[in-house]
Amino acid sequence: MRGPVERRILVIDDEAPLREYMARTLAGAGYAVVTASDGREGVAAAQAQTPDVVVVDVNLPHLDGYGVLAQLRAREATAATPVVFCSGDCRHREIARALGAQAFLGKPFSSSALLTLVNGALP
Repeated sequence: MRGPVERRILVIDDEAPLREYMARTLAGAGYAVVTASDGREGVAAAQAQTPDVVVVDVNLPHLDGYGVLAQLRAREATAATPVVFCSGDCRHREIARALGAQAFLGKPFSSSALLTLVNGALP
């Protein structure tokens, strides 16, 4: 098993302060972090370099979190990549699980909650 520093986490969120907070938290825990501000950019980042876990907001411009999940699952390289959905609307929790997300992170959240879910999603 690879150590945290070798694990790549892709964070996709259109809210810059939250995206930066997640990136700082995960980088501080030793992960390599790649960020994207919308769904299309996130899918392109996942295609360029397969992440170990994707943390994705449900409500994104251009391609929402569900579309991101569908595109990740449609590609062999990312079909099994664990996905953690995050949203301020907890009604998305059950939908995300039904579609194959490994976890759901309700906004607002703590750094420890983020790290717990990402660590738990790692294969």
